[in-house]
Amino acid sequence: SKTTCKMIKPENILEPTDEQIAAWKETYGDVYKITVDRKTDWVNNPEDNELKEVVIDPGKVCYLRPPSRKILSYAQAAGATGTQIQFNEALLNGCWLGGDPIIKTSDVYFISIGAKLSEIIEIKESTLEKL
Repeated sequence: SKTTCKMIKPENILEPTDEQIAAWKETYGDVYKITVDRKTDWVNNPEDNELKEVVIDPGKVCYLRPPSRKILSYAQAAGATGTQIQFNEALLNGCWLGGDPIIKTSDVYFISIGAKLSEIIEIKESTLEKL
């Protein structure tokens, strides 16, 4: 009898524990958290009469790993035949570790994180020297 091997997609973790984040860091080096639409307000704390920041809405959060060459290559191919949005979509999907899936499906949230996505691509300073 034939057995088929299905590729198991990792479970989307909405709120990773410190241990999960540590495991991701061990695997990928860095982990990035992007928060969209977080709302806070300042209220007077009656105990010490100091202003205190209070979170009204934690917003939507996603956790991303740095892109590998394979992910960047795929994203660049998507962007070459499409648009910056297709590049961002491929980059987001390739680097996604966990978070609120509405960031992937809602245009407003997806477009809102576009500028931050380019920041996960780490570029080191390099020099060229002719010998």
